[in-house]
Amino acid sequence: MHYVRIKRNELLDTVIKNREIHSKEYTKALDDRLLVIEETLRSLHYDLVNHVDIPESVDFPLPQSFLSEYDKIIKMIEMEVREEIEITHDQFKQWVMDDWQWTSMFKSLTSTYSG
Repeated sequence: MHYVRIKRNELLDTVIKNREIHSKEYTKALDDRLLVIEETLRSLHYDLVNHVDIPESVDFPLPQSFLSEYDKIIKMIEMEVREEIEITHDQFKQWVMDDWQWTSMFKSLTSTYSG
């Protein structure tokens, strides 16, 4: 397995910044979702009043927060006593590049609401 040696403080700063970005994206997705729900309900009400067929169901999947993933990593880095930390390439991909297993699913769902 290949490792990357990285300065603890730089890693901590990066993960904190990535967490802030995720938090903002998550909050925006929730707000955008509410706007889509409101717009859809208005449209459904209009169709109902005008006797237009309406769909049997509508779906508004709730975006998932992964802040706890960041919090766990941040705590681990904060508690590390060494000034340099060795992390795997996979950890580097997630923690530094902010590319997690759930990233594409999260971005796909949030993009459905950002219209």
